[in-house]
Amino acid sequence: RLRVCKETFEYGNGCFGSCFSSVNYLLLRAASMLCKMGLLGKGSVTFGKNNLNWLVNHGNGKYKDAMRIIKLCKWLHWVCRREIKCEVVIWE
Repeated sequence: RLRVCKETFEYGNGCFGSCFSSVNYLLLRAASMLCKMGLLGKGSVTFGKNNLNWLVNHGNGKYKDAMRIIKLCKWLHWVCRREIKCEVVIWE
């Protein structure tokens, strides 16, 4: 089990697991590319390398960094008329 976890999870980074359900992975890949191009600014929260449905905190990530990514994913799905559900409970 440890070997599988080390190979598949973002081992050693702050990962809060699955972020979305009913998600279109092509749109998550598009959101990931937009983040890599710096269109959301420089944040310490990024998409996971092993699984795009995970958000990873690389040390000093803030709430607003995670929310930028979540809102971008929701917006892309809304534009493309695809369903997405956030599994993360957002307290605002």
